[in-house]
Amino acid sequence: MLCNLIYNRAEAEPNKNYIGFYRQACASRGVDFLLLYKEDLDAGIIPMPERGFVINRTRDLALTKQMEQMGLPVFNNSLITYLGNDKLAALRYIEEAGLPILKTSENLEDFDCFPVVMKSIDGHGGIEVFLLQRPEDAMLRQTEAIAIRKAAISSNTPIRWIYQEPADTPGKDLRVYVTGSRITACMLRSSATDFRSNFCLGGKASVYTLSPEEEQTVQTIISHLSKTENGLPEYRKAIGHCGIDFLFHQGHLVFNELEDVVGSRMLYTYTDIDVVDEYIGYILSVL
Repeated sequence: MLCNLIYNRAEAEPNKNYIGFYRQACASRGVDFLLLYKEDLDAGIIPMPERGFVINRTRDLALTKQMEQMGLPVFNNSLITYLGNDKLAALRYIEEAGLPILKTSENLEDFDCFPVVMKSIDGHGGIEVFLLQRPEDAMLRQTEAIAIRKAAISSNTPIRWIYQEPADTPGKDLRVYVTGSRITACMLRSSATDFRSNFCLGGKASVYTLSPEEEQTVQTIISHLSKTENGLPEYRKAIGHCGIDFLFHQGHLVFNELEDVVGSRMLYTYTDIDVVDEYIGYILSVL
């Protein structure tokens, strides 16, 4: 068996320890390991994987779909990759499943009361998330974000934005880690100085135990994210490994977003869970 781990080259270096966890987990289970760079695949420098399974950490939906069409087991599957990199699509997907979400729109004019949260549809890590105190703040923040993204990745692609009513408990959210459609762990993130609670932005983290009501909410979302079509192999039906993020609003969990390429630094910092080893174990169990 071969594990093909795909990264963007620029993201591989800051994640070299995490990549090492994959290398170690594969070695301990007798699985060959190969690190591939998306840029090399795109340029034809190296061929597309032809055997084994793929863990795609690039967020590239087209790449995932291409490999699925080739018959390769790809983790995460294309549904999770799509929803994990389009916040609006994920919110609408959950809303259509009958679960509540905070008021969300692509048009700022739909909001009469401020503050309003503005976030890019495809952003990650809380970087392109802003709290607007007045309508005219939107243009300023958009200009800042475009400049930062252009400097970071040399991209002139327009940024799509969504606007959302803020939760009534700012600076606090919950990440639920899911592996193989099973809850692996829950981490409460909080910040006393920022309405964003992302761990990578300096927020604090602690292990969290779901109440029965909260667990039911999470399980309902997992069920809707798990495909049921006849004829699909098991690895195409279940969630591979992702994070489901929730806000706290009116005393309940409210879905916020789905993280396809989810970071696990909180787990390795505050728990004894080796989530990468569990992930590789799950993949082998379904293959």
